[in-house]
Amino acid sequence: MSPSVGIIGAGPGGLALGIFLRKAGFRDFTIFDREDGVGGTWRINTYPGLACDVKSHLYSYSFDLNADWSRLWSAQPEILKYFERCAQRYELGPNLMLRTEIVAARWDGETWRLKTADGEQYAFDVVVSAIGLFTQPVLPDLIVEEPFSGTLMHTARWDHSVDLTGARVAVLGTGSTAAQLVPEVARVAAKVYSVQRSPTWILPKPDREYTRRERWVFRHIPLAKKIYRFRLWLRSESNISVIENGSDKTQEFRDIALKVLESAVPDEALRRRLTPDHPFGCKRLVFATDYLEALTQPHVDVVASPARALRKRSLVTADGTELDVDVVACATGYAAADYLGQIDVVGEDGTTLREEWRDGAYAYLGMAVPGFPNFFMLYGPNTNVGSNSVIFMLEAQAHYIVRALKYMRRRNKSYIVVRPRTMAEFLAKVDAWMAGTVWLTRCSNYFRAANGRVVTQWPRSAGAFWAMTRRFRPADYMFEPQRATVAAVRTTVDR
Repeated sequence: MSPSVGIIGAGPGGLALGIFLRKAGFRDFTIFDREDGVGGTWRINTYPGLACDVKSHLYSYSFDLNADWSRLWSAQPEILKYFERCAQRYELGPNLMLRTEIVAARWDGETWRLKTADGEQYAFDVVVSAIGLFTQPVLPDLIVEEPFSGTLMHTARWDHSVDLTGARVAVLGTGSTAAQLVPEVARVAAKVYSVQRSPTWILPKPDREYTRRERWVFRHIPLAKKIYRFRLWLRSESNISVIENGSDKTQEFRDIALKVLESAVPDEALRRRLTPDHPFGCKRLVFATDYLEALTQPHVDVVASPARALRKRSLVTADGTELDVDVVACATGYAAADYLGQIDVVGEDGTTLREEWRDGAYAYLGMAVPGFPNFFMLYGPNTNVGSNSVIFMLEAQAHYIVRALKYMRRRNKSYIVVRPRTMAEFLAKVDAWMAGTVWLTRCSNYFRAANGRVVTQWPRSAGAFWAMTRRFRPADYMFEPQRATVAAVRTTVDR
């Protein structure tokens, strides 16, 4: 008998799992999403300049290659349209429950009970979280000295009713979002302040449109799309050593970033302010087309001091500088290490996932946690790949979960939970692989939990992850309820 499956999130991961479930003959599944459509982060985020930093043909499903990508790196509207089309093509409409936010999940000993923000409840044999990393925006902790009369917004909640034409705008942050946003704001605003806690390394993004001939070839010669995508994948895999501190690849990319900076910023004093003092790669790499050039424009100022306070019509930085502004746009990222922080997940014996993860999130292959039976995750802990496409990782995980469910259906099993020993051994491997990576150097990033452990990143190649997930190993799991302890896992995490 096929289990019923509740999927939380209709982004790229949730859609991929739904498609694979349908192909495997599973019909009783529901994909929940709090938004009014599919696409996940590509529906939520709509700020000016938003685009992907992975090339279009690699940031797409391997089973649904798109011949009509317009650019090497596609923008948000085109990416959203792609995932909407996939949901329609694979007939996921009847399985979607939109405008429905899941706020709690509780295991009652036999099934999972999902509770919505409206108080409704739904029961499923298996639950899969597909909400990903980038769902909880982080606003800076600003002191409100006076009520701010302008507009304060996070880029993840962009207010398109706010007209930036002729406005004075402060953009907080130096990551990928800021690198995309600042050039767009600079085109219309009278004054732009790029407020930086610390500069970041910028790599070139030589974007362009695909030619008519290239798109014709992709459209009429299917093998060409596959070969092209595979070449992009191989090139990304070849760069995996960029995560190793002090590697030749890291030095090569650092030299490229320095040359880009020198070429784009003639002013030596400004160039010094834009030169990072942290090791290359310890933060998320930023690929930009015209960000550095935008910072050199006469009406754009780089403020090398973090934001501290708000006054009626101004922003005050840590060094006391007062900036007269109409709009403060926070490109300050997400609580990426706080997995499932907005959902109360309660497993066996009333144990909450928040309690289990109080020192940092962990999961076997980023998918399963001891004490939480019939519960899986997509884009869970330690699955953010350092050099490749997350779509590839999501497909690998979705295939793995379907294999697990097919095993349960074939063996008539109604219960599955990863063994604590399996979990502990896997964590030990991840921590061993993590040693020597640039993520453990002196650096402030969103990759780490409070105890310093890197909980978001995968410390090997995407191909290595695929190899580890291409087979479902029943010996890694238990299929009958037991009072198993996760003390071994805690010991490994606390180490």
